Amino acid sequence: MILNCTQKTKERFHIKYNGEFEDKIADEIAKRIVDKEKNDDFLNWGLKYFSFDKRKCIQVIHFKTKLNIYLFDIKVSDLENVGNIIANYLLEIYHDDELMIQLLHKYFSENQICVFTKLTNKSAISSLNSNETHFMADGYRFYDYIENNILNTIEINKDANWNHFVIIDKKYILPGEVFKKELIERYK
Repeated sequence: MILNCTQKTKERFHIKYNGEFEDKIADEIAKRIVDKEKNDDFLNWGLKYFSFDKRKCIQVIHFKTKLNIYLFDIKVSDLENVGNIIANYLLEIYHDDELMIQLLHKYFSENQICVFTKLTNKSAISSLNSNETHFMADGYRFYDYIENNILNTIEINKDANWNHFVIIDKKYILPGEVFKKELIERYK
C-alpha cells in the first residue's frame, strides 16, 4: 500500500520517501512498490497531519472510496506501524461483518508493506481538506467524543464512515458502504 503524505505530515513525522533511504535495498523495495501500485487507487491512501489537544494526529483517506480514518496521539516511532494501525481501525469499523473481516484479511495479506510518497492526488487533497472543515469542524467536533476523559476513537471512525456523507462523482455517499462494495467487487 502507498501512504501519500502532505508536506507537513512528512516534516512532522520525519518520513522518508523512496529515493531518500540510505539502505539501497529498502530504497529499491519502496521504488518497486510505488511503481507497481501507484495507479491503483484501491491501494493508495492520503495522509494529512493535524493537531488535537496538543497531540500529533493524522487523517487518513482512501483514494477510491473516500473512507477516512483518524489516528490520534501518533508518535514518530508509530509511523513504522501505521499500516497496522489503519488495519486495526478497519477491522473495528467492520467488526460486525464477517464477510468484510475475511476480505480485509485478504487485502492486508496481499498488501503487507506500506511505503510513503508525496501526496499529489487532487481529489484526495480536496477530500482531506473538506473532512477537516465539515466532519472534524477543525478538530472541535472531537471534544464531543470524550467520555470520562477518554477519547472514543473507534466511535469517531465509525461515525466518519457511516454517519457522514461525502461526495464522489457528484453523488452523496457513505464511505463505509462504498469501501465495502468496492472491496467485495475486488475479491468476488
